[in-house]
Amino acid sequence: MKKFWVRENFWLNIVTIIMTAFSIAAIRFYYWSDLENMRKNLYDFIWNDIYVSSAFRIFLNTSQKWYPILVFGIAVIAMLLFRDMKNEETKEWIASLPISKKEIMLHQWFRGMAAYTIPHLVYMAGIMILYMRNITWIRARYLVDLNWRALLSAEQPVQYIKLFLMIWLWASACYSIFFLLQVVCRNGILAAFVGFGVILTPFYTSTVFYQLNAVCNFGAAGEIIETFIRKWEHFFLNIIDYGYEDAQYLYGWKSDIPSTFDIAGYIVRPEQLVMIFVILLGGAALACLYLNRMSDQKQEGIFSVLWIRYLILAGFGFCIGIGIFTNLIYYQRMDSVWLFVTGSMIFTILFVPGMNRLLRKRGY
Repeated sequence: MKKFWVRENFWLNIVTIIMTAFSIAAIRFYYWSDLENMRKNLYDFIWNDIYVSSAFRIFLNTSQKWYPILVFGIAVIAMLLFRDMKNEETKEWIASLPISKKEIMLHQWFRGMAAYTIPHLVYMAGIMILYMRNITWIRARYLVDLNWRALLSAEQPVQYIKLFLMIWLWASACYSIFFLLQVVCRNGILAAFVGFGVILTPFYTSTVFYQLNAVCNFGAAGEIIETFIRKWEHFFLNIIDYGYEDAQYLYGWKSDIPSTFDIAGYIVRPEQLVMIFVILLGGAALACLYLNRMSDQKQEGIFSVLWIRYLILAGFGFCIGIGIFTNLIYYQRMDSVWLFVTGSMIFTILFVPGMNRLLRKRGY
């Protein structure tokens, strides 16, 4: 058993090291580089009449590049956690051990969480060290601006810490999704792709709806749907910009006064926290439930449940169908909702049995 955990930990450690290297690279080539350029041209904006970013805005831009790397690394970590456990011989051997499924799951859960938390802590420490070392001149340059009070209020270490925690929490919610899919799917690579599909669904849905609404114009109903989709998209994908948008108005910022700086802060919304914990705890609970009901030595995978199999295929087929017919209507300027609905439904009806037959041939 010790050799099994050592082998698993070896590959997880490799991924952790690679992610840590990427976090250091993001700090060096994005945050530190932009901060150095700001320091070298400390007061040039006064004479050149240019619009410049605040130091926190530079951090936001760097975090937008770090967050996708973090999520991709989490997908790989979740896949590695269950790579050996999906092997039939390994599963039989694990089932014969005097340890419970709960203990196995807890070990896998916290080991995977530690693997992506360490690089994020390195990212957080690197950013905060550089920020605190340069905080004097960062705040001094704001004093020449008419909105200096608002800028100094927004440029506080607590703003950085809030965003660090929100990125980690959303990454943990993504980890819960990938972890659950690795538990219920036999094929680890397929589970990772499905996980990315789940996470990117809000972006895909919003893109499809905006294209369709631009041609068909759903009126008041379209505005309600657009508001819902926009909120959904913000919750899952735009966690950085979503908190930033409202921050400008909460620090005594006076929009009628001309300013040189792009003010930035971060607002944590209660509904975001609720969504995070629902996903995080829901994924963990479903994974635990599935493991408890699964046979000790045989894991058929979630596709073995017939109604779930057809439901997933129908959902996947419908997503492809609406994408095809939305682009057809949008680019050909066909103002026809019926073509969109009937075309997507027909495509789904044809897709399900065809894909099911293909999966059967492949042994799924």
